[in-house]
Amino acid sequence: MKYDDDPDKASCLSLVQFSVRDGFLNLNIYARSQNFENNFIYDNQTYMKMMRLVINKIDDAWGEWMPISFGTTTVHINSLHKFV
Repeated sequence: MKYDDDPDKASCLSLVQFSVRDGFLNLNIYARSQNFENNFIYDNQTYMKMMRLVINKIDDAWGEWMPISFGTTTVHINSLHKFV
């Protein structure tokens, strides 16, 4: 919301969903909109940082009981903006 009036920075994440299936941590991102030129690479780096943080937390909590590996990351973007 801080950047709602700045089209160079605004992106609208609607939902971030983590799931663990068969020993893999999966991430689903649902975005209402995204500015491709200014946000796409930055947002993807943010998603990977989130995956690393969550997988480390799970590994600390579950340890040997259930080893977790990186699974899939799926990004759903409703409206991708490319300004020319």
